[in-house]
Amino acid sequence: MKWRLQEGRGEAVYQIGVEDNGLLIGLSDDELRASLKTLRRMAEKVGADITILRERNVEYDMDSPRRIAEVLIRKVPDDQQVRAGTFLW
Repeated sequence: MKWRLQEGRGEAVYQIGVEDNGLLIGLSDDELRASLKTLRRMAEKVGADITILRERNVEYDMDSPRRIAEVLIRKVPDDQQVRAGTFLW
């Protein structure tokens, strides 16, 4: 993630539930939730925020509903990484 943020000048977009070859396989609700939780923890470690840009259902060769998500990871500038209740003027 660090490398992708550096290459993208502080921004990176992740496709969750999409294979490397572009196939939309999707994830179950529980799998998607777990993946987003992991992504949030990774982003926190490198001083970034995540924003879910879009989510959608996909039809895949399975009986259970599957979803994909497009997520923006954006590095928080060092001067904006301030603790709650502290203001910079």
